[in-house]
Amino acid sequence: MIQTPSELGLPAKFTSWRPGQKEAILAIARTPKKCYFLDAPTGVGKSLIGIGTYAYTITTKRVIDALRGDPDSRYRCLYVTRTKQLQEQVLKDFPNAKTIAGRSNYVCAKFPKKFPEVTAEDCPGKCGLPCAYRQAKAAAVAAPVAVLNEAYYLAEINGPGQFSGADYVVLDEVDGAESGLLRHIQFTISERQLKNFHLTPPAQLDNFSQWLAWADKARGDALSFAQSMKDQLNPISDNWSDLDITMNKQVTRLASFGQKLATFLLDVNESWIFSLETNDKSGWKAVFKPIQVSDYADRYLWRHADLFLGMSGSIFDPKILAADLGAPDYEYSRMDSPFPVKNRPLLYCPLVGLKFSTMQDELPKLAAAVDTILKKYPKDRILVHTVSYRIRDYLLSHLVGRRLMTHNSEDREQALQEFKRRPGAVMISPSFDRGVDLPNEFCRCVIICKVPYLGLGDLQTKARMSKPDGQRWYNLKAIQSVVQMSGRGVRGGDDFCDCIILDRQFGNLLARTRHALPKWWMDAIQTIEKI
Repeated sequence: MIQTPSELGLPAKFTSWRPGQKEAILAIARTPKKCYFLDAPTGVGKSLIGIGTYAYTITTKRVIDALRGDPDSRYRCLYVTRTKQLQEQVLKDFPNAKTIAGRSNYVCAKFPKKFPEVTAEDCPGKCGLPCAYRQAKAAAVAAPVAVLNEAYYLAEINGPGQFSGADYVVLDEVDGAESGLLRHIQFTISERQLKNFHLTPPAQLDNFSQWLAWADKARGDALSFAQSMKDQLNPISDNWSDLDITMNKQVTRLASFGQKLATFLLDVNESWIFSLETNDKSGWKAVFKPIQVSDYADRYLWRHADLFLGMSGSIFDPKILAADLGAPDYEYSRMDSPFPVKNRPLLYCPLVGLKFSTMQDELPKLAAAVDTILKKYPKDRILVHTVSYRIRDYLLSHLVGRRLMTHNSEDREQALQEFKRRPGAVMISPSFDRGVDLPNEFCRCVIICKVPYLGLGDLQTKARMSKPDGQRWYNLKAIQSVVQMSGRGVRGGDDFCDCIILDRQFGNLLARTRHALPKWWMDAIQTIEKI
C-alpha cells in the first residue's frame, strides 16, 4: 500500500495524499482496460494522480522484471496537455520531467539573431551546430516522464514517431480531445497559401470533387516545386543571404504542405464536410472536415500507447465521450470537489437572453449588468467570459475605465501575465475558458456573459447534431464549457471566487443536462433576481 507520495519517488513538495488521490491511483493502475476516464474537478490534484499512477505502476513492474532477471527494462510516461501554458503548470509540480514543443519555439543555431523570424523549423540542414530543438527532443524522448502539448503530440506520433509506443499516456482535459483530433485531421487551404506556393486552385472553388482531383495533382506539384527551390539554394548555408533563408522557409512549408495533402487524400471520403469561406481582406478559405473523428482515432491516437488515462473536471457522460473518441474499452469514475461550496458560489442572474436573433437588443442590457458587477468589485481582478469577439468588442466600447484589458490569439499568454500583474484589472476574454489558472487574489469574480453553444454556422457541427445523439452531444459541449469557465478562479482549499452567469439560456441548458452534472457543481448554484 502506498502511504505517501515519497514512497513512489515523487517530488518532496507532495508530503501526503489529498482525499481520494490514493484510491484513484490504485483503481487506475489495476484496470484491465486500455482506457481509464477520470472525472476530476479542480483541486483534486490531477497531475499528481496522473504521474503518481505511472510511478506506482512502474514500481510494481520493476519488481516483476527483477524477479524475471530483466532489471533494465525502460518505461515511459507522456503527460499531454491542451496548451503550452498547461505544460508549464505540470512542470512546476514535476520539475524533473522533460518537455518539448514545436520547432518554431526554438532558436535556429545558425541564425540566432533572426529569431523569431527564423526558427529551428527553418533549419538549413546539417550545419554541425548544436540544435536547441533536437537537444530538447532527445532529452524528452529519453526521459521517464515527458510533458507535451496536444498539437505537438498528435503531429509527432503520426510523423517522426519518436513518442509513439509509450507505456502510459495521460490526456489532460480529455473532454476536449475530440476537437484536438478534429483540428489535426481536418485540411484547410487558403487563397493566400496557394499564392505563396505558386499553386493554381481548381476552376470551381465550391466543387468538392474538383478539389479532390486537384489535391492529387497538387501534392506532386508542391513536392516538385520544393525540390526545385532546394536545388537553387546555396549549398553552403554559412553564406546564405536573406533570400536564401526565405527560400529555405518556403521549401520547408511546401514539403509540409505536400505531406498534409497526402494524408488528406488517405483520409477523405464523400461523407466529409466541405465549406468555402470568404473574407474581403484575406480571400477565400476551403475547409474539409470529417463529421466525427471516431473512425480515425485508433490510427491517430489509441494505437500509440499501451494505457491511456483521460482526465477532466467535465466529462459527465463517458459513453458519449468514448463514442466521440472511438475509444477502446474503458473504465470510468468520478471524484468530488474538495472545495467548500460557500467558496465557489454559482450565481445565476438571468438578466439577458443572448440568442443570435435578440443579440442587438440585449447587448446594452449586458453592458449595464457587467458595469454593475464591476462596481461591486472595485479593487478585485475580474475575468469576463464573452464567448465571442462580437460581445467582447461591444463591452470594450461601452464600458469605461482603465481596469479593462483583453487579448488576441497571438498575445494570449502575455496578456494573462499582465492581468496577473495589474491589481484590480478586468480581463474581457472570448477564450479563457480553459488552461487559465487564477488562484487567490488573481481573480475574485468570474462573469459568464453567454452560454457557449457551438456555432450552428459550422457545417460540421450541424452534421454532428444530425446524428442520433447529436442534441445531447451539443448540450454537453455547452455545459462542459460553462463548468470549465466557472472553475478558473477557485484553485485551492482556502481560495474563494464568485461566478455570475447572466444569460437566460443557462436555465434551459441546465434543465437539459441536469441528469449528467455532478452533485458538487449543482450544489453551488443559486438563482438570484438582481445583482
